[in-house]
Amino acid sequence: MTLVALPLTVVMTNASLGREILEYLAREPEAKDTLQGIVDWWLSSTRSKSRREEVRELLEDLVKRKWVTVTEAGTRTVYGLAKDRLCEVEEYLRGERKP
Repeated sequence: MTLVALPLTVVMTNASLGREILEYLAREPEAKDTLQGIVDWWLSSTRSKSRREEVRELLEDLVKRKWVTVTEAGTRTVYGLAKDRLCEVEEYLRGERKP
C-alpha cells in the first residue's frame, strides 16, 4: 500500500483536527512534541488514537506550509510552531487566510 500525502487544502478542510493543533500552538507557541505526544497531550480526549496516521499526514503538510517546524532529536522527530509564521497561523484561525 502506498501512502499519498494529501495537499494542505484537502487536509485542512477535512476536519477540525488541524485547527485544534494550530489553536494549541497559537496558545502555546513554545510547545514542542513528538507525534505520539501530540496525539496524547495536545488533542482533546475525544480524539481517537487511531487517528495517528491522519495527524502525521497533517503535520507533514503543516511543515510544508512552514507553519510547523520539525527537528530530529536523536531517534525522535519533534514538531513545534514556526514562530515567524505565528501571524499567518492566527490569521488562518480567524478565517482571514486560506490554508
